[in-house]
Amino acid sequence: MTGAIPHQSAPQPEAPAGRKRGWFGRRRQTEASELEELRAWIAQAHGADAVQVAGLVHRTRHEAAALLIQARAQAEGIVEEARQTVKDVKREAKQVAKDAETTRRETERQRSEIYQAETRLTELQAQIVTTDETALLQQAGIYAYRHQLHDAVAWTRSRQRSRTSHATIRRSWQLRTGPSTAPHARAGR
Repeated sequence: MTGAIPHQSAPQPEAPAGRKRGWFGRRRQTEASELEELRAWIAQAHGADAVQVAGLVHRTRHEAAALLIQARAQAEGIVEEARQTVKDVKREAKQVAKDAETTRRETERQRSEIYQAETRLTELQAQIVTTDETALLQQAGIYAYRHQLHDAVAWTRSRQRSRTSHATIRRSWQLRTGPSTAPHARAGR
């Protein structure tokens, strides 16, 4: 069965009984009886295919209604999913904005601290007085040669190294030759 109504070469049926010659004749007392008469006339005119077509139409309407219900349910599901996605995106966007604002405030605070530290450094550098005599003389264009033992601290260190060195040499000489032949013993020290 393909759902198509095959053409029949049967003679045209007569109008249902109880009717006048035209289709727009007097009205029947009950519509149910008219409906039954029309169905019988259609069955007689088209045979069993008309009943099958009517069944197909009825079944198709039910399938269409079921598909419509299913489509509405799917559409509602898609809409709900889209709403949830929008809520999630909005929540994430708010969190990102909050994080960005926090980062901006922290950056601003750090910049302020850096500026304060640089200002304090500049103030302290302005208060520093150079007391190195050599540096002052060299800035004025006067160069004075300074020997490495010129100040007392360097001279004391050099003298200490020298004493340590001499003591080490004496000990090693005494170990090799004995105590009476040490160079300081001969020199009368």
